[in-house]
Amino acid sequence: METIIQQICMNMVEKVLKTLKESKNLSLDIITPEIREESNNTCLSIVEEYIKYVNLEMRNQKKDRKSKGLVIKEKDVDRKVITCLGELEYSRDIYFNKVENVYVKPIDSIFGIEPYERICKNVKADLVDKAIDNSYEKSKNLVGVPNISRQSVRNAILKSNLNNDKSMVVAEKKLLKELHIYADEGHVHLQKPNKIKGRACQIVPLVTITEGTENVSKSRRRTINPYHIVDSSFDTSSLWEKVDEYIVGNYEVDEIKKC
Repeated sequence: METIIQQICMNMVEKVLKTLKESKNLSLDIITPEIREESNNTCLSIVEEYIKYVNLEMRNQKKDRKSKGLVIKEKDVDRKVITCLGELEYSRDIYFNKVENVYVKPIDSIFGIEPYERICKNVKADLVDKAIDNSYEKSKNLVGVPNISRQSVRNAILKSNLNNDKSMVVAEKKLLKELHIYADEGHVHLQKPNKIKGRACQIVPLVTITEGTENVSKSRRRTINPYHIVDSSFDTSSLWEKVDEYIVGNYEVDEIKKC
């Protein structure tokens, strides 16, 4: 496994050097995207190879598997998931757990990939964050996943922690001097109920509450602890009630001087 990964890395170095040597324009705007793409592809190959290694290790540990009641039912079942590096495609075995009488996919669990998940959580979080100020199309390009659809960006917003009542209130309220609230109707589009084909989508307000911003680099800032709220029932009053509920439930309101 290590030999294969080393070879993958050597291949990347050769391709990067070839790009630099053969490029007619050495402008950073030209060469760095190509190098980044090659780097991402290499990292994806490394991850895929390591997943393959872990899967085979588990498959070969027959004694340990049987002691846990795991029996292989299907080998090398393909799956794809969008990561911050790009689309990861890997194969894994499916087992039957005789103790619990259920089918399980240990590799998915080991690498934190949930059932039916098509986009990793960190990518979803970035998409939701970027969608505060940008269109779906621009958001996915900024996050570095241009191949996904705008529908996937929309789904990422609606399936994030939006309107999750269980997480609306924390046990201990925070003491802050100010909160930032962003409200924008231009970025969360939901189909109208009984929408006539060809008509425009219903635009629903997206409200994001943050604890300010912080520097990531000299030219980039990010929001602190963003919490996104949207009301899919198209009721703006209900939306702002949820905003108020979240703020009152999570912060000492009397201490907030600016909001």
